Amino acid sequence: MQGTPDAATSGQASARRRTLGDATHPRVGAAPPSEGRLRRAATIGDTTKRHALLPHTRDDASLRRAWRDMPDDEWDDERWEDERWDDMDEDDGAWDEPPRGSNSRLPVLRGSRELAADSSPALAAYRGPSRARTLTRSVRQRATQPWSLTRLSLTLMALLVALFTGATHAGERSQPLMGFSTDAGTGPAALWPANAVTAKVVALTQGVRTDLYDSAEQYNTYWGAACSAAALAEILNAYAVPNVTIGRMIDELGSKISPSGGLLSYDGFTTVAQGHGLRTDMYTDRPLSMSQMKYLTNVLGIPIIVNVRIAYGYYHFFAGGHFLVVTAVDDQGLRIVDSSLYYVKYLPWGVFNSMFTGRSVVIVPKDYVYTLQT
Repeated sequence: MQGTPDAATSGQASARRRTLGDATHPRVGAAPPSEGRLRRAATIGDTTKRHALLPHTRDDASLRRAWRDMPDDEWDDERWEDERWDDMDEDDGAWDEPPRGSNSRLPVLRGSRELAADSSPALAAYRGPSRARTLTRSVRQRATQPWSLTRLSLTLMALLVALFTGATHAGERSQPLMGFSTDAGTGPAALWPANAVTAKVVALTQGVRTDLYDSAEQYNTYWGAACSAAALAEILNAYAVPNVTIGRMIDELGSKISPSGGLLSYDGFTTVAQGHGLRTDMYTDRPLSMSQMKYLTNVLGIPIIVNVRIAYGYYHFFAGGHFLVVTAVDDQGLRIVDSSLYYVKYLPWGVFNSMFTGRSVVIVPKDYVYTLQT
């Protein structure tokens, strides 16, 4: 509001408004307008208040009472700046869109100036938060095609890590004696006597060298079950028995060995040893202890044939049983001569005990005497 108008000005404004059909803002005692004009007038003023007061009936008496009881406001006291409002025809009241940059959502009468700021209701315009545009097609394509450059790189890195770490855990951990060759060397060999048999035991791989058999046919028939014959050949060679091969030991074992079952009876060791002037001491009922094995190999220099069997883990190919030759012992494990394709050279005590059946055979000269401490 710019000020309070004088009586003359107010009277002229009221007179002009009544010339529009007495529908703009009738005073008390004026002729009541029709219901249609009442509703159009209600849209210009306080819409909520006037609609709430309008009766929902076409009874003229009720309409007059509602119009008479309607509270008055400051409509007549407002100063109008644009005189062309009174000259506007009712049928020409088309509405224009609000000007650009305006925050008002109210329409503007075509050909008229904007209303005063305090004459329009204070409506809060709500604008939701802006959201980034999502490319759903690309998201769907990525979901149907999971292999991307990043995922491929991560997969290759995981494979490389698995290969490098898996290689370090395959087999057994490095032990003090694991680097020794099958020939006599340093370490426990320094305790061996000058004529130690253990220093002369050399591995004969049963599944590789066909020249260690009588023929290719014998090799093809027995190589998978010839570990007992290979262990005998390794020890007899250490005792300097001439012309000893795996094929010859198979021949001397005779019916005590089978192509499918290997050694059928420990008496086969005795039969072969006696044929070369040697004796076999069987420890099949009671296993040798660590101290007894250490005494036989490290002090006396006598090799030991041991039987192992395991159906799981790294050495699961020994599930059918296998014979190894022990040539040295320390507190961590045993030095081994092996005829299998595992090429075992050393076994920690934990691994050895997990596969040791408790059966051992010691081959010595006939008149050789030794005493084992219990």
